[in-house]
Amino acid sequence: MSSTGTIFALLTRLSEAGPDAVLWGRAARPHFGPVFDRLLRKRVLVERPHTGMWPTCAHCDCGLDARPIVEVHGKLVAACPHDHRADQTLAPDDPRSFRIDSERLVTVLAEASDFDNAAFILPGLWQMGRLASGRVVFLALHEDAVEQPGMVLALRAAATGAPTTLLVPEISPAVELRFSEAGIDVAILRSVLSPSSSGIDVINVAALETPAHAPRLVIAKTAQTVMLDDRHLHFPSQLQRLVLMLAQQALTKDPILSHQVIGGATGRESRDLIRDLRANLVVQGLSKAETNALVVTVSPRGYRIGLDPSEISLRS
Repeated sequence: MSSTGTIFALLTRLSEAGPDAVLWGRAARPHFGPVFDRLLRKRVLVERPHTGMWPTCAHCDCGLDARPIVEVHGKLVAACPHDHRADQTLAPDDPRSFRIDSERLVTVLAEASDFDNAAFILPGLWQMGRLASGRVVFLALHEDAVEQPGMVLALRAAATGAPTTLLVPEISPAVELRFSEAGIDVAILRSVLSPSSSGIDVINVAALETPAHAPRLVIAKTAQTVMLDDRHLHFPSQLQRLVLMLAQQALTKDPILSHQVIGGATGRESRDLIRDLRANLVVQGLSKAETNALVVTVSPRGYRIGLDPSEISLRS
């Protein structure tokens, strides 16, 4: 069960924007209560002084950063300096704001999930701990942390050769591919959070012990090896390159490798090369049905790998 409506899920989502994330009173109000007070005591949330200002209208082009909050007939109003019809009446808690302390957020999450104390690795990156299987779990709380230089080297050094899972916010397929090529499994943090009786969300450890979809097709680019369902496959260099191209394309938003791209990269007609690839797979023990399901014709555009992206692993 994924967490979608808890205060902890909200703080996690807001933190994805960066280390200076803020929770405003209007969004916080539905979550006021014992768990919210506990997060205040633990200083996961730190209330900021009132500024007396409110964001401008979404459609406004006044050039101001904010509009003043004034009291009108006993009510708080975010006053538009140019058009009083755009004034916005606020509830008493709306102007309150809370800074989200990323480090304390991660520490509380680690404790609730029965990990050892989370260890700081790089800005925005923590080592959460080691699972019973020996797999090491890391957490990158926001996108800037995922994109920072030296990320893969830092993960490899801290994991010391153990299987590795990196918990991340939503990231692009290209970034996920970079980690996959380095042999690092990626899981979206919000998808593995579950509510607990304490009110603090926990990481579903069982979901991390084994990736949700174990890779069926594993390609090591440097060693030029291909494994399909634990079977070693061997190809001439041109077909090896074609398999890699198909797999790389499968991990993008458009999984179809076009006739033009294949011809431009190989100097051969794509249909002839695909025919040779399928024949090679049959010689190596795949049935014709299995071969056609693995290398799929998408007429008239080109070809694609007949696997889910989660079933493909590219390694350096």
